Amino acid sequence: MQSILKYRNKFLIIIVILIFSFIILSIYFLSPIDVVSHDTGRNASELLIKECLYDNFIRTDYVDLNGNITLAIDKQYASVVRKIGSDGNIQKEQFLDEKGNPIKQVGGYYGISYMYDSNDRIRSITYLDKLDNVCVLDGGYAIIERTYDFNGNLLCDLYYDQQLNPVECTGGYYGIQREYKNGEYYATRYIGKMGELMNNSQGYARKTYRHDKNNNTTIEMYYNSKEESVQLNEGQYGVMYTQNEMDQITQIVYLDINGNPTTTNEGYTVLKRTYYRDGTVDTDMYYDAEGNPIALSKGQYGIKHNGQV
Repeated sequence: MQSILKYRNKFLIIIVILIFSFIILSIYFLSPIDVVSHDTGRNASELLIKECLYDNFIRTDYVDLNGNITLAIDKQYASVVRKIGSDGNIQKEQFLDEKGNPIKQVGGYYGISYMYDSNDRIRSITYLDKLDNVCVLDGGYAIIERTYDFNGNLLCDLYYDQQLNPVECTGGYYGIQREYKNGEYYATRYIGKMGELMNNSQGYARKTYRHDKNNNTTIEMYYNSKEESVQLNEGQYGVMYTQNEMDQITQIVYLDINGNPTTTNEGYTVLKRTYYRDGTVDTDMYYDAEGNPIALSKGQYGIKHNGQV
């Protein structure tokens, strides 16, 4: 009898431990993973700039009125140190926090190195980690190689890994080509390892642009590798978006095959977006073509973001 009670007590203890562990893990996984206040701090426009030149380096600091080096939350760094070549071109940039330590930038790098062609145009961009080693970005590549057309327009970006092997980025393509008309950049082509036109992960191979006279509103239309109009997952063939003075997209209108506003598969036509002071997305709210709020499939009228998107 005592033996049975002994095993029963051990069994109960194990059950209690398991229940307690489950509760702790539930709290951990259901708690917000990003508790950073994206509105706390100062933007670059609210700070002063202090520059210091030594040897072939230029250090630029953001400082407050007392001269203290301060993080510019919209820049994601407090200082940048640039190495200048004998030709006057920037060879390398390293980004620092208030204490002078390397600080990670959006995308996953701490520094950038550049190489130039004979016309002083950037032909290679290499992303660096905190130890100055070549690193892979969140986008899946480490190096960008660039080419230009006869008019000096940026023509092509190709993506490579640390060993300069062609690599497919997270968007599902190996590079992009730009098309120009009357000197204006009006289309992007997504290309494969051999330079062939290919569909990206969103299902289109070419994207055209049409801007208003102030370049604040842009219409994008999507095409597949056969140059046919293509419908994306949300049901749109294109979008019209509006940007603010900081080049942030504040409104997106979804378009049909003829470029007219259309209702997406989720039931909305317009998405309106706000931002935190550091430039990360704050809210997305959804509306119909007449500007009335629309509830999505889970009953929500919008999304509140708690981190970098």
